[in-house]
Amino acid sequence: KHFQTTPDSKRAMDDLLLSAEVKAALMEIKVGIEVSAQNGVVFVKTEALVTKERALISDIEKTAKKIPGVKEVRTDVIHVIPYSTPYSD
Repeated sequence: KHFQTTPDSKRAMDDLLLSAEVKAALMEIKVGIEVSAQNGVVFVKTEALVTKERALISDIEKTAKKIPGVKEVRTDVIHVIPYSTPYSD
């Protein structure tokens, strides 16, 4: 028996390819980004300081939208608190 391509399997492969292309492009902006895609909608999840969130989202969207096949970008940023100690300046 040979593998038969179905519309669902093709769409799943297209989604995997798109998410991989977007993730590769976003690695230049920030590492540790999770990317998935569904029918041209790209979902990005990452962490950032509150003060950096707006600029990061803007950079992510600009970069991702340059990739052919990206129709929309949805970004979820988890806020992180900078590490400090009672003795830090």
